[in-house]
Amino acid sequence: MTTRTEKTTPGEASAAPGSAPPLIDTRPLRGAARARVYASARKHDLMCATRGIYLRSDTVDGSDEAKWRAYAVALLHRYPKAVAMAETAASLHGFPLADAAREPSLQYPRRTTFPSCGRVRFRSAPTVARADRVRVETVWGPVWVTSPLQTAIDVARYGSVEDALVVFDHCLRERLFTLDDVVSRILALGPVHRLARVVRILVVVNGASESPRETLVRYRLWVLGFPLPLVQATVRDRGGAFVARTDFCFPDHGVVVEYDGRPKYGVVDEPGEFDGLSGDDLVGARVAKTLRTRDALMGEQRRQRRLEALGFRVVRVNWETFRGGEWTDHLRRLLELEAPAVACRGVPAWRHPKVVVDAARGSVASLIVRLLGVTPGVPMRWTQ
Repeated sequence: MTTRTEKTTPGEASAAPGSAPPLIDTRPLRGAARARVYASARKHDLMCATRGIYLRSDTVDGSDEAKWRAYAVALLHRYPKAVAMAETAASLHGFPLADAAREPSLQYPRRTTFPSCGRVRFRSAPTVARADRVRVETVWGPVWVTSPLQTAIDVARYGSVEDALVVFDHCLRERLFTLDDVVSRILALGPVHRLARVVRILVVVNGASESPRETLVRYRLWVLGFPLPLVQATVRDRGGAFVARTDFCFPDHGVVVEYDGRPKYGVVDEPGEFDGLSGDDLVGARVAKTLRTRDALMGEQRRQRRLEALGFRVVRVNWETFRGGEWTDHLRRLLELEAPAVACRGVPAWRHPKVVVDAARGSVASLIVRLLGVTPGVPMRWTQ
């Protein structure tokens, strides 16, 4: 069963009416028609995405991500039997990824000779995975990609752990599928390479994280062996009034970890936010945004003071400190200090510590029972 999905992915510009088609395949063209395409390419009106496939230049912005996505779409048009999978499918779906895009991954039918093409990885797929595909609309035309469920599983099989966690968290947060669906698909795939890796990654999957960066912070805490925190923990004062919802909370140690992303304070310009504005209107919009950023910062300061009044100690992480790693040393020192426990309610960040997952051995079905704590067919529940 296939589903048609109407979507234009980020990084693509809209096709201007009355101009050249957004995508041109030169293979069926002959003579003057092909010469006109080559002439347009020399004028930079068209760009050659892959051999025989040209894209209109104004449909691709200058970012590396957009160029990589355009290359993947061109490959899918060049090889109509192929289906985008793994990180390639995630990008075309519009899912966030932790790492920069690498060579495109395309799914090809079994017992088929893979095309000879550089900078692309062709993989065969079981029947269940090949049947689960959707058609995604791009500005260059429709392409076939694996479904969100199969895409997340493929990223966990072939991609980095960080990419897999970000994609799984995003899909669970958007309710594109459930963990029950993931377990059912894993069992339906049968003896497929790297499925045990997917089960181990599911131990750390948690759809409660609200951004890819929070997912990466959670994974770092798990890898470094920190105590189990609560995610999106609700804190109330002694009278029961709501105080804050924290990114991570260690209630037994009275410590809160907050990730400060730039969008949180409105310092990132959204695409098209100031389009059509000029002169005083543009200045007014900029000033209004600056005031909103100031209000957000002041509100966050008031929130932190209320948390500290309840006995919490707050560790703040941004992208620079996350990459440097000094925040983990600060957090470890705070956790080693004796402090009274503080009440809060949230979702456990993971199911098992890393040492337990690393030591687990057995079949995929046994790993599902031991690591995820469920019997196939029985609805999954988070465990404390």
